[in-house]
Amino acid sequence: MKGRAMKAVEVVSKPDRRKSEEELREIVSTCIARRPALVDRYLRVLESFIDIRTSKNILRRYINLVSSLIYRSDNVIFELQPDVSDALLKEIQDGFYREGIDVILYDLAKLGELWGFIGLRVEPRRDGVKFRPVFPFDILFYYPDLEMDDDSQILVYVLRMGKDEYEKRFGAVSIPDRTVSPFSRFFDVVGATDELTRVVDLNPNEYYEVYEVWYKDPGVGSCYVATLGLDYTLRDHFKSPFVSDHPFAFYVPSYLPGNIYGFVNGEQCIPAQEGINDIEEQLPSLVERLAYPPVILRSFQGLLTREDVVNELRKPSGVVLVDSPDMAVEEVVPKIDPGVLSTLADRYERNILDTIGISEVMLGHSAKNIRSYTHALLASQFSSSEVIVRALKFEQFIERVMTLYGMYKVLCTDRFPLLAKTPFRVEVYAHTTSPVLLQNFTTLILELNARGLIPPEVAVELLPIPHKDRIKVMIQRAREAAFVQEVKEQEQRK
Repeated sequence: MKGRAMKAVEVVSKPDRRKSEEELREIVSTCIARRPALVDRYLRVLESFIDIRTSKNILRRYINLVSSLIYRSDNVIFELQPDVSDALLKEIQDGFYREGIDVILYDLAKLGELWGFIGLRVEPRRDGVKFRPVFPFDILFYYPDLEMDDDSQILVYVLRMGKDEYEKRFGAVSIPDRTVSPFSRFFDVVGATDELTRVVDLNPNEYYEVYEVWYKDPGVGSCYVATLGLDYTLRDHFKSPFVSDHPFAFYVPSYLPGNIYGFVNGEQCIPAQEGINDIEEQLPSLVERLAYPPVILRSFQGLLTREDVVNELRKPSGVVLVDSPDMAVEEVVPKIDPGVLSTLADRYERNILDTIGISEVMLGHSAKNIRSYTHALLASQFSSSEVIVRALKFEQFIERVMTLYGMYKVLCTDRFPLLAKTPFRVEVYAHTTSPVLLQNFTTLILELNARGLIPPEVAVELLPIPHKDRIKVMIQRAREAAFVQEVKEQEQRK
């Protein structure tokens, strides 16, 4: 009995490693103070991306192109490291499509290439799992110069929710706690009507924000999460359901030392896109001036009025008959060559291509001094090297997302009880998420098979294609049929 009492006392006397409410308030207030600058920066880039007022949005076109080169969900193949459970692997493979993660990643790839930073939160729910995009102005880092996975790093996640959900989770709130969504500025940009804008302006009154603080305890190997309301009042404080990790995955295409958010490609393209917009706005006016040049009339007693002459000149093949000897007509043709504006627009477009990392060869344009197919193939491979690096980083992002998904299936359900204490991670097999990487990999496998270095069954197994078992059976039948035919031919020769 005494021993048990001693043990109970020891458990109670363990120090509570959770941060105090005062510490949490200081962390949230410090991070939130940086947020307005992030909102203005990233939403300005997004405004340029979704702007429909220009007929030539080069930024949007090439962001869509590069995102399609780094990710494709047609046939993503996963592996478990270590290979702990075939049933869990199948659940991860099927869940990737069943839960709609494959579709969510298309949009995240675009935003990641535009902003240079995007995230995804795997959120356990009683009825399943929810995937919530994490925008750069909604995830704030207490130590911006440390790595995201550093044990000292503290994350503050801004979570927006409606009034009903907020009051259900945290109780009734006062009117000053209401907030405005950062995305409310986009209704004018995307061409909303005045009536729709007026109705939308009423909706921010129903918005509320809460702040989740995620931090690790290096000594124990645990991860804690604390939830604070708009008034910085502590509402919840408990250990992460993922035990020793937070439920976030981040994609940063271009890393910058000392800047956790990375290099913002879209921000560097805005001046060039605005230059293209200016040229597009000037072209109609220039064409009109060239088609209908200004006319200067000098007359004392002419019979033709100004309107008569101008109207006649604006007609196709129009002719003005001037009979009055005291009238002179002069055309003032603008000395502006439309080709100059076209050349300038092409230059802006090349600047956007260079910033995003797309070469002329990748667009199918002929390159200078290419003298052979081998030379062209090498040029294409080298020109796609930057896209390949981004594709590999996006694969790491997918692997992190699916590892969190697998951890949720193990820790938050009762389907895999034997794996609760087994560490594992999910890997993307054979770079099957990027068309560029997949093409290189496929070419290598087919070349090895053509040279007889690997049998057809091995090539089928390595290629990311469906119905592999069926194809292997067909190969085996074809081999058996060829063997039977060869035996028949040998018997006929005898």
